[in-house]
Amino acid sequence: MSKHFFLSLTFLSLATGCAAPPTRNAPSKPKLTTAQAANLAALPTLRAGQILTYRRIDQWRNQEIERFSQQLVSEQQGQWTVRWTIESSEDSTRQGSVTDEQMEAATQAFADAKLRGRYEPLRFPLVIGQSWSFRYDYAGKNPVSVNQTARVVGYEAVSTPAGRFEALRIEHEGRYEATDGRYRWQGRISETYWYAPSVGRSVRHDYRDTTGKGVTWDQWRDELVHVGSAG
Repeated sequence: MSKHFFLSLTFLSLATGCAAPPTRNAPSKPKLTTAQAANLAALPTLRAGQILTYRRIDQWRNQEIERFSQQLVSEQQGQWTVRWTIESSEDSTRQGSVTDEQMEAATQAFADAKLRGRYEPLRFPLVIGQSWSFRYDYAGKNPVSVNQTARVVGYEAVSTPAGRFEALRIEHEGRYEATDGRYRWQGRISETYWYAPSVGRSVRHDYRDTTGKGVTWDQWRDELVHVGSAG
């Protein structure tokens, strides 16, 4: 599957290769808010002007291949306009790109004209033990159909270049089917999101897919680098 297949769907994905170094001391238990103690995270109240900067790491090479920022511009009827800026990229045709994208508040999924169905990285309120399934088709040179199931696992500490966060871990597992017009093949997709209530967004996203024989094909992570605001 293309390295950028999900770029406009999740865009963006978030993940960490910068986890805190191991220690022999048992980690302290995170201090949970009342809502966390109740095992849920409600739909966040996002504010215009927030700017989140992420970097994407190619996990085959353990190397940054792209850096992008998302600025919340405005919200109307549950849809956020998000200004997407590609600050740097290995793909010279993408570098410097600035576009306004639409993000659904209830799932934090980005709209894509080539997508039919629903992609649901999150589903608020997030409740530990909750699961949901979704399906979508993605049109392109090699059309792809995807079926996935997501599950909210629980809270855990996660570190990114932007800091340490108490986040809900959401695991996605599923299968895809693709064709190039002559051949058809299948494989598996695994994704993990870490949603931090303190930020109101995912702070890390890991992605991996396989060939039909179960061999890893593409794997990358997106991780939060900086949280700021316009002006």
